[in-house]
Amino acid sequence: PQGGSIIREAMACGKLALSVNGISGTQSSFMKPDATILVDPSSFIRNAANEIIKIHDNREILSTKGIKAREYAESKLSFASQVDIILETLKNEEYD
Repeated sequence: PQGGSIIREAMACGKLALSVNGISGTQSSFMKPDATILVDPSSFIRNAANEIIKIHDNREILSTKGIKAREYAESKLSFASQVDIILETLKNEEYD
């Protein structure tokens, strides 16, 4: 699905999410480098494979980024935090 709902769910579970920054750029708007792995769309299969090899060679990446992903998901990607962002945005909008 578009918009990264599966990625957000994985992050909420403390799992490392790896994705491609597609044409829309949606992933880059919420996938933070210290909590996820986002590869460039050019040669994305090779880029993703190289990242997987790095993870295999350094398993600490899984736990470190997984913990950060969980923290980020709880603070910025939960439904409650999204509602807060929407309400704050509406409060700051000027209506005619």
